[in-house]
Amino acid sequence: GHPRLALWASGLLFGAIHGNWEIFLPLTLFGILLALLYKKTGNLLAPILTHSFFNFFNFLLIRNPEWLKRLEQHLTQGP
Repeated sequence: GHPRLALWASGLLFGAIHGNWEIFLPLTLFGILLALLYKKTGNLLAPILTHSFFNFFNFLLIRNPEWLKRLEQHLTQGP
């Protein structure tokens, strides 16, 4: 009955359930993005795959921190 309230509530719940207050806001926004993706596509697979890709990418960065350092160097130095 209240789509905007549901959107914000699900985003806030998504951010809070991860239990890390340092990244609460980015995860809340990501949760809202996932909800909007579901609304736009009407398919639950789209946000599930997006969330999986997000988790996998973060896993790779945690396992290979030098990748992030190289990316930061590339972005600050330019091409």
